Amino acid sequence: MAPKIIIYFGDPMCSWCYGFTNSIQELRARYGDRTDIILVMGGLRPAGTHVVDDHYRNFLRRHWQEIGERTDQPFDLAILDETGWIYDTEKACRAVVTMRRLIGVNSFPTVLVEDENGLAALTVGYRPFSELAPPLERWLEQ
Repeated sequence: MAPKIIIYFGDPMCSWCYGFTNSIQELRARYGDRTDIILVMGGLRPAGTHVVDDHYRNFLRRHWQEIGERTDQPFDLAILDETGWIYDTEKACRAVVTMRRLIGVNSFPTVLVEDENGLAALTVGYRPFSELAPPLERWLEQ
């Protein structure tokens, strides 16, 4: 029997991936002894030239506050007191393009599972751990 593997696709600068921190930590804590968990990092902001201005800073503030409320993950908004910094995830974007081409990952966070039947999506986009556990339990018991 082939080993069962959980594959997490995320981006260190992705707001929803940061919000997913508690879910991925719970996955590791609960299932790390029963399956391998592989982290694959990717990116969302290609070219690394987007200078954060007032408009984008205000968007990020609202976005991060919403994600923090929905996920209970605290966001430090201090960086948003400044403008003029570049929102750069170029190297990580290269990984995203590769994953899109290879297996269709086009959203973060994404968690795939792999067994002798191949790859399947556990989640594409944020879901709390409580929604991930039941299908993951069924998959691990197969």
